[in-house]
Amino acid sequence: MFKLNQLVRIAVFGAIAASLTLGGRSALGSSEVEFTPPTYEQHPIPSDLNTAEDWEMVGRDAAAVGDYHNAVFAFDKAIDLALGNDPELFELRGWTQYLQQDYDAAIADLASAVELYRQWERHEDYRNAQQMRDYVVTRQSQQQLSRHSVDMQR
Repeated sequence: MFKLNQLVRIAVFGAIAASLTLGGRSALGSSEVEFTPPTYEQHPIPSDLNTAEDWEMVGRDAAAVGDYHNAVFAFDKAIDLALGNDPELFELRGWTQYLQQDYDAAIADLASAVELYRQWERHEDYRNAQQMRDYVVTRQSQQQLSRHSVDMQR
């Protein structure tokens, strides 16, 4: 599991990353992307689950033990209670969906986080979420190309 504030370096090698383009530019801008994924640490579960913060804690606890299905459920509740206005909740749910390999949902949530961070002028968080989204897009493309390659060999 990732430690709090641990900077994760992810190097994306090969022609797949180099060939991805978004608007004429490389999807990643370079062959190496840096971002800090959310951390999931276990904490005592609140006695009442009435707030977005309570459900966020439940989601983090579930994700910390690899229970991604229930983590996503808890983050859904947190997002609903926050009225969809908390970019960190979208980032948490998006990264959890990435860990489940639900790339489309992860990309959508990370894009929501990016937009909310942009609106709130939280520039560092905006860049981090954008790089996370780009990373997930790249991983999804790699998986699709890998599957296509295996299918063609059959």
